[in-house]
Amino acid sequence: MRNEVNAQDNSNNIPNFQAKDFDPNFATLEDFEYLRITETTDIPLPETIISVNGAIIAEAGDMTTISGASKSGKSAISGYIIAASISKDVKDPIPGFNVQNNDKGRAIIHLDTEQSKYSHQRNYIKILRRTEIKNSPDYLLSYNIRKLSLDEYQPTTNGICEAAAKQFGGIHMIIIDGLADYINDVNNETESRNIVKYFMHLAEKYNAAAIVIIHTNPAAKGIEGKERGHLGSECQRKSQSLLTLIAGKDDVSILTAKLFRNAGKEDFEPISLKYDKERGYHVYFEAEREEKNEEKRAELVELAAKIFGDGNAYKEGEILSLIERRPNLKKEPQKTVLQL
Repeated sequence: MRNEVNAQDNSNNIPNFQAKDFDPNFATLEDFEYLRITETTDIPLPETIISVNGAIIAEAGDMTTISGASKSGKSAISGYIIAASISKDVKDPIPGFNVQNNDKGRAIIHLDTEQSKYSHQRNYIKILRRTEIKNSPDYLLSYNIRKLSLDEYQPTTNGICEAAAKQFGGIHMIIIDGLADYINDVNNETESRNIVKYFMHLAEKYNAAAIVIIHTNPAAKGIEGKERGHLGSECQRKSQSLLTLIAGKDDVSILTAKLFRNAGKEDFEPISLKYDKERGYHVYFEAEREEKNEEKRAELVELAAKIFGDGNAYKEGEILSLIERRPNLKKEPQKTVLQL
């Protein structure tokens, strides 16, 4: 069986993160050679898992943070990432937002600490709806761990990752929807530092992209808030990149780049997303085009009122004749006015 064959290979590739035992009084530099980096150190080029317009957002072996206020669409982004990972033909694609397809069939692990089971399943179905896949692939492992006690979170995460890596020959991605729930207090510096280091270690151990989701503090509408507490500060310092969602008006959220390690913020064009009630998920929204369309429509409505403001009824030929008397009015606006 394929999974059994790959299990041993994968376990041999997982480094040991336990501190090495040594007596400081008898230590030699050879004891620390495994940590040393030089220009000749053989380090494989990390696989890019997510990029936006060429800017690297997430790589295998590193941690990326997505932040945002409550109901700003954080789960929508993680859902899109999962959909694009399992399908090369994702519906309603986000232009420029590129996700590496999981063509090797490695595990994709999603852990949700916040939602009820019902809401979790509903969002899971929405993920599949964005793909051509009817039945979820075996390697897509989505778990609701909200009911667990805090001291069960890390052991459960460890067990899932280890078992998944063995069964599927590795891990493509680990998504944590609710990082703050892994600790008692987001303002505790020690807890915050340890949990961020924990997920960085998981990413490196399994050579997977770790994507953690965290809330921001309340802020003025349209202005991004800081990620919560010391935990948020630690995510800012240690993440490869930090994307944040700013909730706007009319169910529109703006995805922006707050921090980049391998690119500049100017390399990331803000992305507008709007919740589509018919589809049941957020879709790419060209805000500027919509605004221009509304402005153009308002101009044409005003023009129509000036032309036909006398309340009389006209045939199409008579309407066109009246429009043509208006200077600088081209044929396309003429047709549009007829549709008003």
